[in-house]
Amino acid sequence: MKGLKRGLCVLFTLLLALSCLTGCTSLTKKNSAQAVNEVLTLRPYDTSKQLITISVTDGINYDQLYATLSEQFPEISFVLRPGSEAEPKIRNNMDDIYFVIDTSLVADVESNLLDLSAFECAGKYYSTSLQSCSSLNDGKQYLLPLPGVITGIVYNKTMFAENGWQVPHSKREFFELCHTIQASGVVERAFQPSIQYADGVINIAEMFNESNLFSTLEYYQWFEDFASTDDTSSAFVLKPVIECFQELLDEEIITLDDFEMQPGDRSKMMYKDRSAAMTIETQLVTKYALDQKSTDEFGLFPFYSGDSAQDGFVKCDPIAYVCVSSKLGEAGNEAKLKTVQQILDFFSTEAGMACFVEEGGFAASQLKDVKVKFPTSSIYADVQEVIDAGRMVQLSPIMKRSMGQGKTVLNEVINSVFDTARHSTAITGDETLATFEQAVEYVDTYNRHLKDKSPREVETIYATVTKPFTVLETSEYMAQMLMEQSGADLSIFLCNSRSRGNTLAFYQGDQVKTTADSIQPYDVVDSLDYTKRGSPIDENDFKMATVKMTGSQILQALEDSPYDNEGWFQAFYVGAGLKIEFAPWAQKGSRYVKVALADGSPLEPDRLYTVAIWNNTVKQEYITEYVKIHEEQFADLLRTQLMKDKVISPVEDGRFTLNWDIVATEDENTAVKNEE
Repeated sequence: MKGLKRGLCVLFTLLLALSCLTGCTSLTKKNSAQAVNEVLTLRPYDTSKQLITISVTDGINYDQLYATLSEQFPEISFVLRPGSEAEPKIRNNMDDIYFVIDTSLVADVESNLLDLSAFECAGKYYSTSLQSCSSLNDGKQYLLPLPGVITGIVYNKTMFAENGWQVPHSKREFFELCHTIQASGVVERAFQPSIQYADGVINIAEMFNESNLFSTLEYYQWFEDFASTDDTSSAFVLKPVIECFQELLDEEIITLDDFEMQPGDRSKMMYKDRSAAMTIETQLVTKYALDQKSTDEFGLFPFYSGDSAQDGFVKCDPIAYVCVSSKLGEAGNEAKLKTVQQILDFFSTEAGMACFVEEGGFAASQLKDVKVKFPTSSIYADVQEVIDAGRMVQLSPIMKRSMGQGKTVLNEVINSVFDTARHSTAITGDETLATFEQAVEYVDTYNRHLKDKSPREVETIYATVTKPFTVLETSEYMAQMLMEQSGADLSIFLCNSRSRGNTLAFYQGDQVKTTADSIQPYDVVDSLDYTKRGSPIDENDFKMATVKMTGSQILQALEDSPYDNEGWFQAFYVGAGLKIEFAPWAQKGSRYVKVALADGSPLEPDRLYTVAIWNNTVKQEYITEYVKIHEEQFADLLRTQLMKDKVISPVEDGRFTLNWDIVATEDENTAVKNEE
């Protein structure tokens, strides 16, 4: 790991970091009972230090983040955990710090987070950046934005130079430029956005209305009323948005056919065929151009919604948002809370921001007093002034209502009001175009539904959990489910795997499904369904399989998971019908210290056993024969199992015990990896 210099202290007997989640900084034999039910990571760490666990979402370089934090806070042990499904983890208070993608968290999720508005670092952010990720439920500041990816209008610099075209500095100049380029006949389209999908519609609706609408005090005052009362009309927003699209159509800047333009086709026109001169694109334009083997140079200029010097804006999508578990605000966790505040303070510095950006890359600061150091590239020259002035905007709150459904609603409005190639019947119910009044009523009705604060109606209670599970214990339950429903002799199931396995846990209480017609329906089974992640290998992928394996093959397979080389998020197998002693921190290849059948009798090396697995979670070389590919989906099996059991708690029969005495050095594990 580049730049990472760390040594592991001698690890004491039966130490487990899970105790640190409740404020402890070390573990002794006396309280080692907490060590038997969870494995935070297969990477050994210094348990004599205070532990901070971080749930990391996709899009963040885990090794870079870990290396930076370890260097900045050498007195802390950091453990990074997979966090693509952030909401279930937050519900269970599983980690100290979370990185999340979506800002529209439901109220019962936010109840497990701290309000960060009183943190000193919160005062360092642009107010617009904080407003864009404040709670839509109670207005509190549970999230802080990380650096963001810039989106603007990308243009072909080479083509501009060849034809004497000049970068515009106002909306009128942009329109005139489009007319000039179109009239030249050099390209098929002067400006070719892709607005087939909701994000494309939102880019135009928001960015071409930024200075005259979404960045005004009047808008924020309106939105507060719109979000809290039933007598505030969406006409305030819909009128300028619809007028914006009408103006772009009248000026022939866009066409109705653009609503059918695939992003890939737009990119081909822009970077390969040279048949478009401008488009809407992120700062990754250089990569996209290289992918299309373009030798042209490209630049990025702001969106303009008016003709003054202050009317240029770029869209800034944060890589992620950071939030903190509410358990750190509880008595006994004062020391850990202080540490987390220091970490967030560090994130609000230039060095802290840099740990989220790939080497040589760029992401814009959300901080008032921290300037961005651009990499050596002229692509940013035309947006530098806008970024320095802080005219970087995230999506406005109305665009993010209810887990992104606000985007869908506005997309339906535009496609219903105009006779687009993707004309929607959502508003009128037939092929007729929607009137402005119908569009307003449609959005207002949606908003009234969204603001309904009554508890979500429970449609189904699958089972009741009497004691909260850990991730390991939840994985054991799923292994038992596979064995029971397949009728196999035993089963093995991946824990800590983000694909065809599990990284989540049952929370204490009723495991429910809420009504499907709710704005935000919830199904605990769907939230646990990790079999749907990843790319299918064949048509039978993500299905349960019963296979035949010899005792020797089972032992070999346990030590050689196809998903155990995922860096921080290394997977391992738990089982049913087996009795396993597992040493998480042992050298890879020797972690399964003892494996026997459930009654303690040994696995016979040459005997064939029927084993239930998720298809393609065991390497084919360890399978003698496929007995059956089952048709049931994971969610169906889990619902069936929960409703059969009705009341569940973690198993306590010692089927999977942890041995923390065996600890490999980092060099030993590295040597094994190199041999492979």
